[in-house]
Amino acid sequence: MIQKKIRSLIYAGLGLILCVLLCGGIGMTAQAAETKTYEGFTYTENGSGITIYGYTGDKTELVIPGEIDGKKVTDIGMNAFYKYSSLTSVTIPESVTSIGFAAFWGCSGLTSVIIPEGVTNIGVCAFLGCSGLTSVTIPTSVTKIGKGAFRKCSALKTVTISKSIKEIGKDAFRDCKSLKKITFKGTKVQKIGKNAFKNINKKAVIKVPASKKKKYQTLIKKSGCKIKVKK
Repeated sequence: MIQKKIRSLIYAGLGLILCVLLCGGIGMTAQAAETKTYEGFTYTENGSGITIYGYTGDKTELVIPGEIDGKKVTDIGMNAFYKYSSLTSVTIPESVTSIGFAAFWGCSGLTSVIIPEGVTNIGVCAFLGCSGLTSVTIPTSVTKIGKGAFRKCSALKTVTISKSIKEIGKDAFRDCKSLKKITFKGTKVQKIGKNAFKNINKKAVIKVPASKKKKYQTLIKKSGCKIKVKK
């Protein structure tokens, strides 16, 4: 009995030490990533390039630089433009490969966004609540659309899903009440998450390649959407 108590105390002590070491390591990493500013954009160096973490200026039409101090801009970081409601358009450079978690969440004034070829990841809730956005084309470099990526984009009318998409995350286009046309260009989709197309326009048309009509209809139905697909 005493031995068991001693053993449990030892394990608890080791766990506490490990926790402190991990927290300390995280803190040092955060401190090492110095935040800098370039033409109103706040950023950090991420090893392979630059991550944009925010904007302190007052422009409503933004062109994100492709390079800062000789390093390519590769990532739009978490919450980078969170609830920047006066933003109306944004051009993302071709050097960017990832649009992070909630990067443009709540940019209600955003009506135009160009997602370039080269982006491979559209993160969770990346454009959630961009209620002014009317159309989106997913580039062929993207293989997965994150959970809730375009949820509550209430003005969104058309979506073109590229040939390379393999997975559409849960709630990806949920509550896009104006969404009337969804076009699947490719045949690689293997998974459509729950409620991905819930509460879109009741008269929406979903077009898919003829060879995948049956499979895609099954995937869409399993996700909770009752709209029939067309080839």
